[in-house]
Amino acid sequence: GSWEHIPVSEGFSQGCPPFPILAAIVLNHILKQLDERLTNRALRRKKSTSDDNLGGMPIILAYVDDANFLVPLEDVKPLLDAFNEIGPPLGAIMNEEKTRVLTSTSGTSILPELERHDPALHTSLQTAIQSYSKNKDGSMHEEVNGLRVLGVPLGNDTFCQSFHTERINAAISDSKKILTGLSDKQTMLRFFKTCTVHKITHLFASDVA
Repeated sequence: GSWEHIPVSEGFSQGCPPFPILAAIVLNHILKQLDERLTNRALRRKKSTSDDNLGGMPIILAYVDDANFLVPLEDVKPLLDAFNEIGPPLGAIMNEEKTRVLTSTSGTSILPELERHDPALHTSLQTAIQSYSKNKDGSMHEEVNGLRVLGVPLGNDTFCQSFHTERINAAISDSKKILTGLSDKQTMLRFFKTCTVHKITHLFASDVA
Protein backbone atom coordinates (compact mmCIF):
# COMPACT_ATOMS: atom_id res chain seq x y z
CA GLY A 1 0.00 0.00 0.00
CA SER A 2 0.88 3.64 0.29
CA TRP A 3 1.91 5.70 3.26
CA GLU A 4 1.44 9.34 4.10
CA HIS A 5 2.82 11.39 6.94
CA ILE A 6 1.16 14.23 8.81
CA PRO A 7 3.60 16.80 10.21
CA VAL A 8 2.77 17.86 13.77
CA SER A 9 3.97 21.42 14.33
CA GLU A 10 2.00 21.95 17.54
CA GLY A 11 -0.18 20.05 19.98
CA PHE A 12 0.02 16.31 20.59
CA SER A 13 0.66 13.42 18.22
CA GLN A 14 -2.55 11.50 17.55
CA GLY A 15 -2.64 8.17 19.39
CA CYS A 16 0.39 8.73 21.64
CA PRO A 17 -0.51 7.21 25.06
CA PRO A 18 1.06 9.80 27.44
CA PHE A 19 -0.39 12.87 25.75
CA PRO A 20 -4.02 12.53 26.96
CA ILE A 21 -2.63 12.54 30.50
CA LEU A 22 -0.69 15.74 29.83
CA ALA A 23 -3.76 17.33 28.21
CA ALA A 24 -5.91 16.35 31.21
CA ILE A 25 -3.39 17.92 33.61
CA VAL A 26 -3.47 21.22 31.71
CA LEU A 27 -7.28 21.19 31.41
CA ASN A 28 -7.64 20.41 35.11
CA HIS A 29 -5.49 23.42 35.94
CA ILE A 30 -7.66 25.65 33.72
CA LEU A 31 -10.97 24.27 35.01
CA LYS A 32 -10.00 24.80 38.65
CA GLN A 33 -9.41 28.49 37.96
CA LEU A 34 -12.64 28.81 35.97
CA ASP A 35 -14.62 27.07 38.70
CA GLU A 36 -13.22 29.45 41.31
CA ARG A 37 -14.06 32.54 39.27
CA LEU A 38 -17.58 31.36 38.43
CA THR A 39 -18.26 30.31 42.02
CA ASN A 40 -17.23 33.75 43.25
CA ARG A 41 -19.58 35.35 40.74
CA ALA A 42 -22.40 33.14 41.98
CA LEU A 43 -21.73 34.04 45.61
CA ARG A 44 -21.93 37.74 44.78
CA ARG A 45 -25.38 37.37 43.20
CA LYS A 46 -28.73 37.39 44.93
CA LYS A 47 -29.37 33.74 45.67
CA SER A 48 -33.14 34.16 45.44
CA THR A 49 -32.91 35.04 41.73
CA SER A 50 -31.21 31.79 40.70
CA ASP A 51 -32.68 28.40 39.84
CA ASP A 52 -30.51 26.61 42.41
CA ASN A 53 -31.01 29.21 45.18
CA LEU A 54 -27.22 29.38 45.44
CA GLY A 55 -26.60 32.26 43.07
CA GLY A 56 -26.21 30.03 40.02
CA MET A 57 -23.26 27.81 40.91
CA PRO A 58 -21.29 26.45 37.92
CA ILE A 59 -21.58 22.80 36.93
CA ILE A 60 -18.52 21.58 35.01
CA LEU A 61 -18.24 18.22 33.27
CA ALA A 62 -14.98 17.32 31.58
CA TYR A 63 -13.12 14.36 30.15
CA VAL A 64 -9.57 14.92 28.88
CA ASP A 65 -10.03 17.69 26.26
CA ASP A 66 -13.84 17.74 26.25
CA ALA A 67 -15.36 20.27 28.67
CA ASN A 68 -18.98 21.25 29.23
CA PHE A 69 -20.26 24.08 31.43
CA LEU A 70 -23.73 24.69 32.81
CA VAL A 71 -23.84 28.33 33.88
CA PRO A 72 -26.32 31.24 34.05
CA LEU A 73 -26.57 33.32 30.87
CA GLU A 74 -24.77 36.24 32.50
CA ASP A 75 -21.73 34.01 33.10
CA VAL A 76 -21.32 32.81 29.51
CA LYS A 77 -19.14 35.70 28.31
CA PRO A 78 -17.01 35.90 31.51
CA LEU A 79 -16.47 32.13 31.29
CA LEU A 80 -15.34 32.18 27.66
CA ASP A 81 -13.27 35.33 28.17
CA ALA A 82 -11.54 33.68 31.14
CA PHE A 83 -10.79 30.48 29.21
CA ASN A 84 -9.36 32.57 26.37
CA GLU A 85 -7.18 34.35 28.93
CA ILE A 86 -5.94 31.33 30.90
CA GLY A 87 -5.70 28.72 28.15
CA PRO A 88 -3.38 30.08 25.41
CA PRO A 89 -0.29 30.60 27.62
CA LEU A 90 -0.61 26.89 28.50
CA GLY A 91 -1.11 25.84 24.88
CA ALA A 92 -4.87 25.31 25.19
CA ILE A 93 -6.52 27.13 22.30
CA MET A 94 -10.30 27.31 22.05
CA ASN A 95 -11.64 25.89 18.78
CA GLU A 96 -14.33 28.39 17.81
CA GLU A 97 -15.86 25.98 15.26
CA LYS A 98 -16.41 23.39 18.00
CA THR A 99 -17.30 25.72 20.85
CA ARG A 100 -21.09 25.86 21.16
CA VAL A 101 -23.42 27.87 23.40
CA LEU A 102 -26.73 26.09 23.93
CA THR A 103 -29.33 28.74 24.78
CA SER A 104 -32.48 26.77 24.00
CA THR A 105 -33.77 23.37 22.86
CA SER A 106 -36.93 24.77 21.24
CA GLY A 107 -35.31 25.35 17.86
CA THR A 108 -35.73 29.12 18.29
CA SER A 109 -33.17 31.75 19.31
CA ILE A 110 -33.72 33.45 22.67
CA LEU A 111 -31.78 36.55 21.63
CA PRO A 112 -34.72 38.65 20.28
CA GLU A 113 -36.79 38.04 23.43
CA LEU A 114 -33.78 38.64 25.66
CA GLU A 115 -33.10 41.97 23.92
CA ARG A 116 -36.59 43.16 24.85
CA HIS A 117 -36.38 42.13 28.50
CA ASP A 118 -32.69 42.58 29.35
CA PRO A 119 -30.67 44.54 26.74
CA ALA A 120 -27.42 44.38 28.73
CA LEU A 121 -27.59 40.60 29.09
CA HIS A 122 -28.55 40.29 25.42
CA THR A 123 -25.46 42.24 24.39
CA SER A 124 -23.20 40.16 26.63
CA LEU A 125 -24.56 36.83 25.38
CA GLN A 126 -24.61 37.82 21.72
CA THR A 127 -21.05 39.14 21.92
CA ALA A 128 -19.91 35.87 23.53
CA ILE A 129 -21.50 33.79 20.77
CA GLN A 130 -20.16 36.06 18.02
CA SER A 131 -16.66 35.92 19.48
CA TYR A 132 -16.31 32.27 20.42
CA SER A 133 -18.92 30.11 18.65
CA LYS A 134 -18.60 30.33 14.87
CA ASN A 135 -19.51 28.48 11.72
CA LYS A 136 -16.87 27.73 9.08
CA ASP A 137 -17.79 30.92 7.24
CA GLY A 138 -17.13 32.97 10.37
CA SER A 139 -20.77 33.68 11.20
CA MET A 140 -22.00 33.25 14.77
CA HIS A 141 -23.57 29.94 15.81
CA GLU A 142 -26.20 29.96 18.55
CA GLU A 143 -27.18 26.36 19.32
CA VAL A 144 -30.96 26.05 19.81
CA ASN A 145 -31.58 22.32 19.31
CA GLY A 146 -29.06 20.33 21.31
CA LEU A 147 -25.48 19.26 21.71
CA ARG A 148 -23.34 16.40 22.96
CA VAL A 149 -22.34 16.29 26.62
CA LEU A 150 -19.41 13.91 26.99
CA GLY A 151 -20.57 12.07 23.89
CA VAL A 152 -24.24 11.79 24.84
CA PRO A 153 -26.91 13.91 23.08
CA LEU A 154 -28.69 16.54 25.14
CA GLY A 155 -31.55 18.45 23.54
CA ASN A 156 -34.97 18.10 21.98
CA ASP A 157 -36.33 14.76 20.76
CA THR A 158 -35.64 15.50 17.09
CA PHE A 159 -32.01 16.34 17.79
CA CYS A 160 -31.44 13.26 19.96
CA GLN A 161 -33.17 10.90 17.55
CA SER A 162 -31.18 12.32 14.63
CA PHE A 163 -27.94 11.99 16.60
CA HIS A 164 -28.63 8.34 17.45
CA THR A 165 -29.61 7.52 13.88
CA GLU A 166 -26.47 9.15 12.51
CA ARG A 167 -24.20 7.23 14.89
CA ILE A 168 -25.92 3.90 14.28
CA ASN A 169 -25.76 4.39 10.50
CA ALA A 170 -22.06 5.26 10.75
CA ALA A 171 -21.44 2.06 12.72
CA ILE A 172 -23.36 0.03 10.14
CA SER A 173 -21.35 1.61 7.34
CA ASP A 174 -18.06 0.90 9.13
CA SER A 175 -19.12 -2.69 9.75
CA LYS A 176 -19.90 -3.22 6.06
CA LYS A 177 -16.48 -1.86 5.11
CA ILE A 178 -14.87 -4.34 7.49
CA LEU A 179 -16.88 -7.24 6.06
CA THR A 180 -16.23 -6.35 2.41
CA GLY A 181 -12.62 -5.26 2.81
CA LEU A 182 -11.28 -8.19 4.83
CA SER A 183 -11.42 -11.95 4.49
CA ASP A 184 -10.17 -13.17 7.86
CA LYS A 185 -12.97 -13.40 10.45
CA GLN A 186 -10.59 -12.94 13.39
CA THR A 187 -9.32 -9.67 11.90
CA MET A 188 -12.88 -8.54 11.18
CA LEU A 189 -13.91 -9.13 14.78
CA ARG A 190 -10.85 -7.35 16.13
CA PHE A 191 -11.45 -4.26 13.99
CA PHE A 192 -15.14 -4.23 14.93
CA LYS A 193 -14.34 -4.51 18.62
CA THR A 194 -11.62 -1.87 18.72
CA CYS A 195 -12.75 0.63 16.07
CA THR A 196 -16.54 0.41 15.63
CA VAL A 197 -18.67 -0.93 18.47
CA HIS A 198 -17.27 1.37 21.17
CA LYS A 199 -18.53 4.39 19.23
CA ILE A 200 -22.15 3.50 19.92
CA THR A 201 -22.31 1.63 23.24
CA HIS A 202 -22.32 4.78 25.36
CA LEU A 203 -25.45 5.94 23.53
CA PHE A 204 -27.51 3.03 24.81
CA ALA A 205 -27.75 4.72 28.21
CA SER A 206 -29.37 7.82 26.70
CA ASP A 207 -33.00 8.48 27.56
CA VAL A 208 -34.68 9.44 24.30
CA ALA A 209 -38.40 9.25 23.60
